[in-house]
Amino acid sequence: MDIVYDYLAAGWVDVCTLLFAIGYAKIICNRTPGQHFISRDTGLSILHGIAIFPLILLVFASFFPPALEALLHSHKLILATAGLVALFSMLEHRNE
Repeated sequence: MDIVYDYLAAGWVDVCTLLFAIGYAKIICNRTPGQHFISRDTGLSILHGIAIFPLILLVFASFFPPALEALLHSHKLILATAGLVALFSMLEHRNE
């Protein structure tokens, strides 16, 4: 049980990121009629959801230094994915 506690203590940003991503995908799945949870669209929703928690934590890092420390010690892959999703979201051009 100490291994689980050590992982959660050291990687709480990663755990929260994955929980937010799965929760976001579940919300999107429930809102879309006829969509099954195991699908390509759910995978894309999880990818989009990965960006939510690190970006929220980045906002809090401007006035709460432990949030910045937690972000810097999290897995770089999650931060890179969050940044990439945010970048593509800003660069998207909709023809509406």
